[in-house]
Amino acid sequence: MIIAVGSGNVVKIEAVKNVFRTAFGATPKIVSIEVESGVPAQPFNNDLLIGARNRAKKALDKAGEAEFGIGIEGGGLDIADTFFVATAVCIIRKDGAESFGMTGSFMVPESVESRMKGGEELGDVMDSIIGKKGTKRGIGAIGYYSKGLMTREGYLEQGVFMALVKFIGEDRWR
Repeated sequence: MIIAVGSGNVVKIEAVKNVFRTAFGATPKIVSIEVESGVPAQPFNNDLLIGARNRAKKALDKAGEAEFGIGIEGGGLDIADTFFVATAVCIIRKDGAESFGMTGSFMVPESVESRMKGGEELGDVMDSIIGKKGTKRGIGAIGYYSKGLMTREGYLEQGVFMALVKFIGEDRWR
């Protein structure tokens, strides 16, 4: 099985690989393709789903032999006057069938929220808080705020699995 992932981020790629291995019993071949999301660098609300879909479509189109294209887009959600960080995942099968899933969501300090809403990407904000570069390719905000109890890879696996549910249980999808 060949999977096109619309990202070069190793944490995202490992999350996809782990979920597909669990779901289908074999390790898939992952084709990593850097693509543009078509949404702002720090997306909010509907743009998470739009960005994930755009990444999945572009990755699938660029990797002609892939059976699935996957897009992963993290950002902010404003729900009932509360701000959350979450990640949307879109999976598109080569026949055009698509499905979405979401990771769990969590609150961040108001200082992080305001910086994100001011245009900074969460990864850059976390880099400045932690004092290291590349945290989005490592522990991420979830790893930092959970004190390592939830890894970024595990967090992303939730969203990939939720998006894959439609394909796993397709025979029950009525």
